Amino acid sequence: MSAHGWPTARLVGDKASVYSVRNLLACQEPSFLLLCHDLMKPAVDGAELPEQLFAHVVDICAVAMSAPRPTGPRTLTSRVRPMAPLVPDIR
Repeated sequence: MSAHGWPTARLVGDKASVYSVRNLLACQEPSFLLLCHDLMKPAVDGAELPEQLFAHVVDICAVAMSAPRPTGPRTLTSRVRPMAPLVPDIR
């Protein structure tokens, strides 16, 4: 990958490009994750890789480095309501 860059759809096809990201998400080696992150950045900037896939990799890198996660679900506390009980209370 160092010689050719991240495997984008132009280089390997749509399916292989997506599966390369999926395979990376299962990686447990932080140094390899960061290497791939750096290789993916130019592909994202050049619109050859969807930002959504890159966001997953950024999140995994943050977890691997025990850093705050910049992506993920956001919850507005003003909209949070208690859930209804699954079983009605029949007291």
